[in-house]
Amino acid sequence: MVKRAGMIALAILVAGEVLFLLGPTIITVIISLGKSPLVQFPPAGFSVVWYKLVATSSQWTVPALTSLVAATLVMVIGTTIGVAASFAIVRSGVRFRSAAASLLLLPLITPAMLISLGLALVMTSLRLAGTMEGLVIAQGVTAVPYVIVNCSISLRNIDPSVEWAAQSLGATPGRTLLHITVPLMRRGLIAAAMFAFLASWDDAIIALFLNGPSLTTLPVFLLGQASQNPSPAIAAAAGYLSFVALLVFALVVSVGMGIPTAGVARPRAEQNGRQ
Repeated sequence: MVKRAGMIALAILVAGEVLFLLGPTIITVIISLGKSPLVQFPPAGFSVVWYKLVATSSQWTVPALTSLVAATLVMVIGTTIGVAASFAIVRSGVRFRSAAASLLLLPLITPAMLISLGLALVMTSLRLAGTMEGLVIAQGVTAVPYVIVNCSISLRNIDPSVEWAAQSLGATPGRTLLHITVPLMRRGLIAAAMFAFLASWDDAIIALFLNGPSLTTLPVFLLGQASQNPSPAIAAAAGYLSFVALLVFALVVSVGMGIPTAGVARPRAEQNGRQ
């Protein structure tokens, strides 16, 4: 009886936490489906007119495209740098690599406002403030640590003897990397790339510091509209942001659960073993 009561209490606690975390998003989506031009909850009627407005108006699509381009570049560049750093941390015999790893992960614990201000000052001195290049570099600083964490864990779970066996059979280091190591760490690699994408896609603080006349991301534009011209269109834009984040999260979860991902080949050793 006591055990059952404890399970019920735990279920209620978990449900309350989920509701607390998802409640604001659910309320925002409901507001975005209202017909009225005023922000109302609950709305008087339901419509997708605000989603159509956000999807067709250049006022919203231009910042959204800027965010998409920046997030894609951050994902590609940040993943490349993070994977290289992970190999250096896990596989190299360099001294003080633990200290180097701690320094590389420092942006994860540094206050967002502090790191944003510092990056803004650096980009301004380099005349990169208000440019796509400066935004990608600045957001990459916060994205790379996520890649390092995920890829380092994946590398530590790979038995080095598998790579040694491939090289003893004549495979070059490059072929071993492409045909053995990368396929074995594909789950961590995909998750790392998705986290790097979200680090840029959802970022508003760094983008706000590096905002320029010709460079405005969707989160920054959304904040401006929320303070100047609040309307259900803002909730619709937030709905789009949440939808993309949910898709990325679903992909990460599916990869983590071992669900086959299109375009990712299984290692040859795994295929031969099944045969």
